[in-house]
Amino acid sequence: MTHTEVAYVYFELAPTATYRRRRIGFFPGDKLGDSRSATLRIVQEKAKRSRERDEIDEYGVVETFERVHNGARAFLLRNPDNPVDTEFYRVEVYLGAGPKWATCTCRAGTSRTAPSCKHRDGLLKVIEEGVLCPLRPSRRR
Repeated sequence: MTHTEVAYVYFELAPTATYRRRRIGFFPGDKLGDSRSATLRIVQEKAKRSRERDEIDEYGVVETFERVHNGARAFLLRNPDNPVDTEFYRVEVYLGAGPKWATCTCRAGTSRTAPSCKHRDGLLKVIEEGVLCPLRPSRRR
């Protein structure tokens, strides 16, 4: 995964009907046992007052070049600290197209009614802010 040399960066995401505040942290790190991986930390505060604590999830992120559509970048995300989530989510981001054409294989990302997905929104923000290089290597040989 190509990224600039940053220790840790924070960004705010747009609120949703469920979460009044969403923020992400992104940093290079070996979360998946892969030196190319990085970590995406997502913190969300519920929109309604409740006694629930913030939801905090950390995902290992690695870019994949398998089955990537033209003009897109694809990433695999997994939360290795959650024994229930054993599979990777695949996020595909179309450069310059914004969230409308970005996809994620998580439940919110595949829902026709959910307007937002924290994985997709987080990776889009990281790319928009220039933390990940906006261009991926050419597959030409």
